[in-house]
Amino acid sequence: MNIILCGFKNCGKSTVGAMLAKTLHFHFDDTDTLLEEYYRQENNELLGAAEIYTQHGQDIFRKLESSIIQALVKKDKRVIALGGGSVLNPTNVAHLHTIGKIIYLRASLALLKERMIASRIPAFINPHEVDASFEKIHEQRYKIYEGIADFIIDVDGKKTQAIVMEIRNAIPLSINETN
Repeated sequence: MNIILCGFKNCGKSTVGAMLAKTLHFHFDDTDTLLEEYYRQENNELLGAAEIYTQHGQDIFRKLESSIIQALVKKDKRVIALGGGSVLNPTNVAHLHTIGKIIYLRASLALLKERMIASRIPAFINPHEVDASFEKIHEQRYKIYEGIADFIIDVDGKKTQAIVMEIRNAIPLSINETN
């Protein structure tokens, strides 16, 4: 059994996921990092996930992402942080449901915007219409996240440790008993 974290970029999937994995003594996988490693091995070129998306386009990026998710089907006792758009593919979602429980880390639009501005504008956001583009994509995706989630955890105003504890309390007892 795996715990799979989904949500919009900057909702805390990687940070929460790493701490949750440590707490449960699970392995932590971030699909963006796995995608970068796979790309480097296949192309002998070191690019970040955003650079791969920008240089090769959404279609190539999503195909690579799906390959990574397909490979996760063979894994167990992992916390997996998904790229924000990986659940746009229904085949990915079907595979993910077979390997674990999906938890949506739900953050408010205001918090996500604040974090985005503090870091950098994602490649999938139109740089000429940042607010409108961001809000449109958020509107499309949050419905998907809510629809596929086994559990929804609100993250606004909470410290990472509190979110981790809330996830541990939400997940089936059998996962908690693996420690």
